[in-house]
Amino acid sequence: MKERAHNVTRRNALRLSASAVCALGLGIVASTLVGPKPECALAEELVSCVNDEDEYTFLPDDALTLDDLPSEIQLMAASENVSVVNLGGEDRYETVAKEALYAFPNGSNTVVVASGVGYADSIAAAGLAGALGCPILLTNSTYVPSVTDSALKTLKASRIVLLGSETVASSAVMNSLRSFGSVERIWGPDRYATQMAIYRYGASRGLWSGDTVIVAAATGFADALSASPISYALKAPVFFCDSSRTLPADQRNVLSNELTSAKKFLLLGSPSVTADSTLTYLRNLASARGGSAVRLGGTLRYDTSMQIAEYAVKNLGFKWDGVAFASGQGPYDALGGGVVQGKEKSVLLLADGTNYSSVNVITRNGGSVSTTLKFFGSTVVVPADVRAKICTTLHVPYLNNTSFPAYGITRAKMAQLQVSRNEGNGYSYEDFYSALNPDQHEYGTSSFYQFAVLTSGYSGITGDSLNSYVVNNCTYQESAYGRTSTLRGLGSAFVEAAQAYGVNEVYLLAHAIWESAWGCSDLAAGWTPDSDGEIVVNGNHFPYYKDTTYYNFYGIGAVDSNALSGGRALAVKEGWTSPRAAVLGAAQWISANYLRRSLGAQNTLYLMKWDVVGAAKTGSASHEYCTGLGTWCTGIASIIDRCYKSVGRSFGSALAFSFPVYAG
Repeated sequence: MKERAHNVTRRNALRLSASAVCALGLGIVASTLVGPKPECALAEELVSCVNDEDEYTFLPDDALTLDDLPSEIQLMAASENVSVVNLGGEDRYETVAKEALYAFPNGSNTVVVASGVGYADSIAAAGLAGALGCPILLTNSTYVPSVTDSALKTLKASRIVLLGSETVASSAVMNSLRSFGSVERIWGPDRYATQMAIYRYGASRGLWSGDTVIVAAATGFADALSASPISYALKAPVFFCDSSRTLPADQRNVLSNELTSAKKFLLLGSPSVTADSTLTYLRNLASARGGSAVRLGGTLRYDTSMQIAEYAVKNLGFKWDGVAFASGQGPYDALGGGVVQGKEKSVLLLADGTNYSSVNVITRNGGSVSTTLKFFGSTVVVPADVRAKICTTLHVPYLNNTSFPAYGITRAKMAQLQVSRNEGNGYSYEDFYSALNPDQHEYGTSSFYQFAVLTSGYSGITGDSLNSYVVNNCTYQESAYGRTSTLRGLGSAFVEAAQAYGVNEVYLLAHAIWESAWGCSDLAAGWTPDSDGEIVVNGNHFPYYKDTTYYNFYGIGAVDSNALSGGRALAVKEGWTSPRAAVLGAAQWISANYLRRSLGAQNTLYLMKWDVVGAAKTGSASHEYCTGLGTWCTGIASIIDRCYKSVGRSFGSALAFSFPVYAG
């Protein structure tokens, strides 16, 4: 097909059924464009593999392809006094690196490095990091990730404590880490032995200076990580219960006979994970030493998280202000976050798309947030709408320019509707389900512009600025096509169209750029017939004239089966006989047929691509601008982002965003 810019799946005018196309007077039957599959991201809900200890490796974030996450920490100016801090990266390694750099902005000579492929060793790391006064970073089993390497350099680390055996951190990893300075490996043949090795390392160096011990199940991560700020702040070692829900003999021997300074014991989890007999044992120890033993555990991990936070505030001098939320579905975001929270003596709560009731413990106790609220991990693991609800509960504004409309349809149903269209492009249900996920797009990144409300009208970018952007970027396509871009000098037309039809001018330009290969495609160059004639659409005759040129920048009418002739026919029908007329006419057409559609506005790129509005109302997702997955949305969004940046506009200034929330 000649009219396919960017070599990716994209528009076919309406991507409607034949009857729907005819109803709009085009008389063109839309068929399917078969294009190469762009990269897509499938977020696995739980596990990808199990190691030799039956330990799960969680991939709620690493399975994703997030191409444009900002490298810097995101500070959302929520109000004059409260900042919402997002510490999330493309994967677990980047998230934990950001947490380390946030907690230690002036660097740290010492760093604890734990496994990023298995959580068992790492959930005992917070107390050691607190005792050493240092951050935690993650490594892959066979190599040191680039973000970890970069963080070590930024921290100016010269002493590294590596947790785990060569199975989880190979000799190659150790050799790489030696380039920074000394490396000490702490390990054991299993998680229980490694936990004891961590304790003995600290004991032999006098690091366990507190009087508190934390006891948790080794077969899960959530409870120990919820308590990691306490472990860090109190320099408290963690001891593991085994699958019998009791402390192994070695651990009991140490607590009874070696660690006699310990008199306060925190037993984490309900009796289903740590036995009542363990609590009785700890109470007897505490009673003999004039201390106390308490169980902090609820029915769900989220309940346990709340109990731990409540205890920390009431008894340990922790505060609600600065609270952080991390996913309860995976361990790694909370691991590095425990350092952040422990250093600040602020609580850590579990929350995600499954359950975010933990925020209620703050209001129930009369707490408030006055300076900072944090989220650990990307919006894939703590979705944007959940963040907004948490902030609303705490009376903290979150993304003041973003609304979160709820649609009465599940993402699974939307994916099924896409498959049922039988477009013949080879995409599976999983492909569509992943591409439909709005939470893989972070606020502040270019792809988030696909949620920009396009009907807010003119945003103030001058025609000259738009012209400069085209001139500075179109030469590659001009060389490839061997012609001058017809978008040159059209800046004022986009401004005029924005003002006339209430459509954002940068979007109009970006959409035209994407569809027309920077104004160099055959349709954008214009069709000049060598004789008079006419086209017939639904029995209606539309004349065209010799030596008159007809332009189409948006691929409207250029259905996949006959893109060039279809696009030319639409330009004739609409009378787009100059580049300016083609811009203004298309703006009017897109506004009427999509952005302000009577059935329901498709007023964002996301909604133009995925007919969530129509699907929720009618059970059919037939009114979509293009075929394929999400590349059309992210491609145009990226151009919008670069255009605004070219004139010095900060992200989202003078724009509103509408972020869709599925029913499930």
